[in-house]
Amino acid sequence: GLVRGSLSAAQQLERVRELAELLGIEPLLDRSVHRLSGGESQRVALARALAPRPSILLLDEPFAAVDPATRHNLRRELRAIHTHERVTTLQVTHDFDEALRLGDVVAVMAEGRIAQLGRPDEVFRFPNSAFVARFIGTGTVLLGEVTRQAPADGDGPFAAWFDSAPLRLEIVAEREGPAHAVLRPEDLMLSREPLRGSARNRFAAVVSRVERVGPVSFVHLDAGRPLTAAVTTASAEELGLQPGVDVVVTVKATAIHLV
Repeated sequence: GLVRGSLSAAQQLERVRELAELLGIEPLLDRSVHRLSGGESQRVALARALAPRPSILLLDEPFAAVDPATRHNLRRELRAIHTHERVTTLQVTHDFDEALRLGDVVAVMAEGRIAQLGRPDEVFRFPNSAFVARFIGTGTVLLGEVTRQAPADGDGPFAAWFDSAPLRLEIVAEREGPAHAVLRPEDLMLSREPLRGSARNRFAAVVSRVERVGPVSFVHLDAGRPLTAAVTTASAEELGLQPGVDVVVTVKATAIHLV
């Protein structure tokens, strides 16, 4: 029942075997659907959807009901399927990491409308609103005020201050007034050196929690405002990062994204 249409019985069987090999479900072909695991059921469902060679494949959170290891494997297989079958795929997901890994174009929806559309890496690095930044987990989003450092001298970007008490950050801005600043974890550099000198965008913080995710560690900080930095797990161990440790945070003015 997987393949319908004008295909002969032999062509249908060949299509079933092709998809079974592609999805690694050959051993399941003679098994009852009631005896399949979550991951196996998802693979069979994909095979059924792909069998008639659709021009568009619609997927609604296809990995929501499977465990993390199975989800990782299914993502890899779905990308391989996309390349092999060359089928346009529209996938709904609440996991932006999934969109980054699988999507060529991503649309972030808010209240039934597209809030931002673009390549996944562009949307991740340059969200166009505080909602998008928070939804996709780009980084810490701070509400504050932008003021010029010097009188206006022509049009275009200008050196400015972003105040979000108790933080005052040097930034490059294109407008004054209320704004949100996005600080990406990978743009926050940490050190254990004493806070000295007048270097801008260099301030003290205290480690509140260290979240190790394989080779990367997310360091949650208290700088008067909660911040999150991303460092290699090896660096976190070398710096002795743990709750209660004092650190110095440095961030470049050009790395702070205003929305």
